[in-house]
Amino acid sequence: MKRLCFLVSLALCLLSLPAAAAAATEYVILTVNAQDAAIGGFDVSASGGGMTLAPDEGKTVIKGGQYTYYLPIPDPPQEDIDFTVTVASKPKEALSALRKGSSKTLTMTYNAIKSLTLAPTLQLQTDGQRSARLTVQKNPGLAATGPTGHPYMTVRDYAAPVGWRSSNPAVCTVDGTGLVSAVSRGTATVTASVYGGKLEARCKVAVDLPVDDNGDPIDSSSLGQTVTWDRKSWWVVDDDGTKFGGKRYSVVLLANFNAVSSAFGVDNSYSASTARQQCLDYYQSLSPERRAKLSPHAKVGDPVWLPSAYELYGSSRTGWALDSYEIPRQFGWLAGEGATADSYSPVGTLYANAGTYSWLRSPRQDWANIACSASDAGYLNGQLGVYNSRPIRPAIILNP
Repeated sequence: MKRLCFLVSLALCLLSLPAAAAAATEYVILTVNAQDAAIGGFDVSASGGGMTLAPDEGKTVIKGGQYTYYLPIPDPPQEDIDFTVTVASKPKEALSALRKGSSKTLTMTYNAIKSLTLAPTLQLQTDGQRSARLTVQKNPGLAATGPTGHPYMTVRDYAAPVGWRSSNPAVCTVDGTGLVSAVSRGTATVTASVYGGKLEARCKVAVDLPVDDNGDPIDSSSLGQTVTWDRKSWWVVDDDGTKFGGKRYSVVLLANFNAVSSAFGVDNSYSASTARQQCLDYYQSLSPERRAKLSPHAKVGDPVWLPSAYELYGSSRTGWALDSYEIPRQFGWLAGEGATADSYSPVGTLYANAGTYSWLRSPRQDWANIACSASDAGYLNGQLGVYNSRPIRPAIILNP
C-alpha cells in the first residue's frame, strides 16, 4: 500500500480582534502541502508546555493541495517553549482502502515577546489636542532559531494583555487601552508593559510644553542653552513666544547654524529681500509636522525670520538700525544677560560659530545699500553692503 506524501510548514500568528473584545485569541498556523492527489486532509496537533493544541476546524483553509490549520493557544506562554508538532495525512474517502496515510513529527519553538516598541514622545495641550492613543508593538526574537536550536514559529501579533501606567497622573493619565489624556502643564512618562512587567517600553509625554528632538521640554530652564530641533542646533533665546506672535507657552529659538550664505538683496528692504526668501525656503524644507509647530512673527508675518537689531540689542541699538517690522522687545535671555550695543558679548555667544557677519533684518536708515549684521564677536555692524554673501541664521517661534 502506497503512503501519502506531504510537506509541513509552521507559523505562529495572532489574529487581531476588535477593540471591544475582551481578549485576542492566539493561533499557531500549520500549513501542510499535499504532494499526492490522493490526500484528503490531515490530522494535526501540537503539544508543549503542558498544553495540547488542536485545530479550530471552522478556520481551516484549503486552496488546491494546501491545507492551513489554525490551532488556538488558550494560555500563551511568557517564554520560549518547544512544541512537538505531529501531522498525519488522511487519504480521500474513496481511496481509503487502497492508500495508507503517513505521519511526521517535528519540533518548533514558540517565539515569546522579546521587546516592546512605543512612540518615544507625545505632545498634548490642555487647550488643544488633549488626548491621544498610544499603540504598542510586541516584538518577537529576530533569530531564526530558539535557544534549543529548533526553528522559531513566526509571530504576527500577540494576545498578551498590555498594562499601562503614568509616572505623573497630575500631568497626564492613561487608561487600559493606551489613551493618554492631558491634565496640566508638565512632563510625565507613560509605560506600557507585558508579562506582568517583565518587558516595558516608555513614552515621554509633554503637556503644554515645546519639546526638542528627544522629547525633552523647552522652557525657562532652557534659556541660554542649545537644543536640537529638526536635527539642528538652536539657541533658546526667549521663553515667552507670545510676545512675538506665538501660542501660549511657546518659545523663541535662534539658529546655531548657518542655514545658507546669501546676499541680502538688491536693497536693504527686508520685505523683498533675498534674505527673507532664504528664510521662507528653509521653512518649506521642513516636514508638515514641523511646520505646524511654528507661529508667524507678529510683525514680519513669516514663521521663519531674521532677528532685528532691537531683538538682539534692545533699545540700545543705534538710531540708524531701523526696522519697519519692529517689535520693541529684546530676546529675553539677552535682556537678562544685559546685552547692549556696547556690551555685546552675550550676542557673540549666539553667533560665535558663524565665522563672519550674519544678516539681521534691520536696514540702515541712511544708506539704502547697507543692511545691519551681527559679527561673530557680537557687535552690531552697519557697514556691510547688501550684495555681500553672508550667513542666514533664522529664528522661529516654537509652540507646544
